[in-house]
Amino acid sequence: MIRISDGLVHNLPIDLVDAISQNTEAIALWEGLTPIGRNEFICWIEDVKQEKTRKKTYR
Repeated sequence: MIRISDGLVHNLPIDLVDAISQNTEAIALWEGLTPIGRNEFICWIEDVKQEKTRKKTYR
């Protein structure tokens, strides 16, 4: 299993881990973010209210 870094405060939700881990370029981009940057992205994803919108976010 590939280890994907969490944010500074927040842990990655499993659906985001799944989305990132499917693409080596996405992994490299994610790991290139600062912990604070990863944390902000996680917050942005978790703020989505509807499941169908959350799925669109990963495309």
